Parts: sequence; structure tokens; C-alpha cells
Amino acid sequence: MTEHETYGAFGSAADTLGGDAAPVRDEGPAYAESPLWDYHKAGRINGVPVVDADRGLKIDDETLLAAAFVLDRKPESLLLHMSPDRPENNEQYVRILDMAARGEAEIVDELRQWCPETASFVLWLRYNTLSYRLHPRFSYIREE
Repeated sequence: MTEHETYGAFGSAADTLGGDAAPVRDEGPAYAESPLWDYHKAGRINGVPVVDADRGLKIDDETLLAAAFVLDRKPESLLLHMSPDRPENNEQYVRILDMAARGEAEIVDELRQWCPETASFVLWLRYNTLSYRLHPRFSYIREE
């Protein structure tokens, strides 16, 4: 039995969107200037938020900005029953998707299985919350 016979045939994004019709992520003006502008005005580096304690530090060089901050990934997971009877689970799922769209999280894995007992999809979502923090070696910047 092939994969398509077991799970059904899925179309690719290229099949459904058709070349140039691919969705474009609107980065807005906060990402238009430079990495320094992004850090100072939007509190982000590469679209990922910087922790509150490390925002607004006196950094005026892009190479220092790139070296001084470390991407912090915290693994998390959720087990949700996706059903119209449980709107709080649907809202929680949408919250994680919004976080991923804003660059605050990355979805690692998403497994779904139908549960006939609850008449819902059981969804196991593994994701990482993302943030940049100042590397301890550069803590002197915080003290200036």
C-alpha cells in the first residue's frame, strides 16, 4: 500500500497557488531600514523579538549586534482535541499559528489523528518559542 492510498493524495503549494500567486509575507515598515533600526525601533532581530531586558541597549554597529545576541529556543508542546465543542482549543491553536506568523515561534511538528470516541481530531503540536537574548559575554553592554 502506498502513502497516497493510506492517507490520500495531497497537492503541493505550487499546484494550488500556481507560480507567481504564492503568498507574500508583508514585513511592513519595521523591517525596511536595517538590522540596527529593526532592533532599536521594533525590538526585533531578523523578525524575532528580543527579550524585554535586552531591548534598547546602546549598540551602534551591525557586527556587534550580530555577535552579541543569541537565539533562544524553548521547546514546548500541546495536545489538543480539535472540535467545534471545544472552542478554547481552537483559539489556542490559532494563538500558536499567530505566534509563528509574527516570528515568535516555529512549529517543529504537527501530528493529527481522528478520535472516534470524542468525534474530534487529536492534535499534537510541537513548537519552539523564539527570542533573542544578550550573550553573557556581552553583559558589559547592559551596564553601560
